[in-house]
Amino acid sequence: MARRRSGVTLLELMVVIILIATITALGLPKLAGGKEKANVRAAKDQVISQLATARAASIRRGLATRFHAENGAVWITVQNAPADPNFTQL
Repeated sequence: MARRRSGVTLLELMVVIILIATITALGLPKLAGGKEKANVRAAKDQVISQLATARAASIRRGLATRFHAENGAVWITVQNAPADPNFTQL
């Protein structure tokens, strides 16, 4: 009586591994581009949030505010007196 073996051959296993590697190699550049887009989108959302904060501070105090962004740092300055001509009302 002949015995049947169940399972996969080495050749079948190698074909599957090569297919997985090919699909992964084709998909990775698209995933990397998506991560960059997500980072840009997150930075844009942070800037919009900070600008909204500056505008709210200006309205709340009745004074002009200035939004600053330099070298990765962001800050808001508020005018001390209404007569300062260097500030622009938002």
